[in-house]
Amino acid sequence: MMQIKGLAGAAGCVAGCAAVFRPSELCLERRAVSDPQAEIDAMEAARARYNETLRRLAGEARGAQGKEGAAIFEAYQVIAEDDYLFDQVKELIRAESVCASWAIEQKRAETEAMFLGVDDPYLQARAADINNVCKEITGELQGVDAGDPFAGLRGEDLIVFAEDLTPADTVRMDRARLKGMVTEKGGVTSHTVILAKALGVKPDAVAGHSLGEFSALVVAGALSFEDGLRLVSKRALAMQAACEQQPGTMAAVLGLEDAVVERICDETEGTVVAANYNCPGQLVISGAVEAVEAACVKAKEAGAKRALRLPVGGAFHSPLMEPAKVELAKAIAEAPFRTPACPIYQNVDAKAYTDPEQIKANLIAQLTAPVRWTYIVKNMLADGVDEFTELGPGTVLQGLVKKVSTEVAVESKATL
Repeated sequence: MMQIKGLAGAAGCVAGCAAVFRPSELCLERRAVSDPQAEIDAMEAARARYNETLRRLAGEARGAQGKEGAAIFEAYQVIAEDDYLFDQVKELIRAESVCASWAIEQKRAETEAMFLGVDDPYLQARAADINNVCKEITGELQGVDAGDPFAGLRGEDLIVFAEDLTPADTVRMDRARLKGMVTEKGGVTSHTVILAKALGVKPDAVAGHSLGEFSALVVAGALSFEDGLRLVSKRALAMQAACEQQPGTMAAVLGLEDAVVERICDETEGTVVAANYNCPGQLVISGAVEAVEAACVKAKEAGAKRALRLPVGGAFHSPLMEPAKVELAKAIAEAPFRTPACPIYQNVDAKAYTDPEQIKANLIAQLTAPVRWTYIVKNMLADGVDEFTELGPGTVLQGLVKKVSTEVAVESKATL
């Protein structure tokens, strides 16, 4: 018998041979090269092959599972096709005459640190996607075998154990034999909700940052777990489609007051808006690429400590997400919402709501409106909330709350 602690999963029983998945080892050592352009050409060829693989996998998944199955591969494509990140890799190869694998790893690590350094749950989740894409391209560059890692085993049914599994890992496995997976990492929405139910959480008020608002609604009883997951999936697909229609980007601005950043956005030509009010002195702006870049220049001139463009494939929480509203509105209209057991402070205006119809309208509006997390925390404090508990992996929100108030009691629960 095996006891698994600290893991969240669905109820059920499967039988099979336990198989431990270990990712392929990549050579990431620094190596000098005599022909930097040849390294760049090899990297671009590997990148093109990887993109072709993603297109094939997306097509296969779409045929078998519909749009939902293809969504993750299409999201990876947006990252793999984004020249912003790989132009930086090329510059490093040329400047230091180094191998492409090492240069990719350096820029991957820098980008991951940048995303993790911005206290934004959405951007932290995207750090994992960029990490996966860069490692897959490096594997393609080095000719690492991308076949079924368990092909050598006999025809047993398999239960795979792994620290983590990316979509690229799972599609390589014989899914007819794959009966179960146990990982240390999982979806934030399911992790948060399962943890809340297991702990018997009965909050006086709830709030969630961006996507986390759906978890908060499930915890408060306004949505069922199953309906919450369906809406999260529909939302992701709608946002991906909007990104393809109207490409955009985001940037983190640190060290300026909210009003200064808002004024800069208003005065910048093109579409650029404040998208995430994370905590005092930390905003994320979003919009068209040229407008975001121009706003970053103005922010630095205004005294920002940092103004960093983030390598994401879309202008989330901005007017460029308008095309996503139709699809999400239809899904929300069909989902059964109930009156929550406690107020939920919603992202669009940081106010508390209990009316299901208003909650639904705010969820739709959230796609093009900013996440006002700073003001949610301030309003909760003003309404008498004196203890905050963050549920789910990580401690990002705990840190944001402490930056709004150093005196309030805050804790984080990621395991049982």
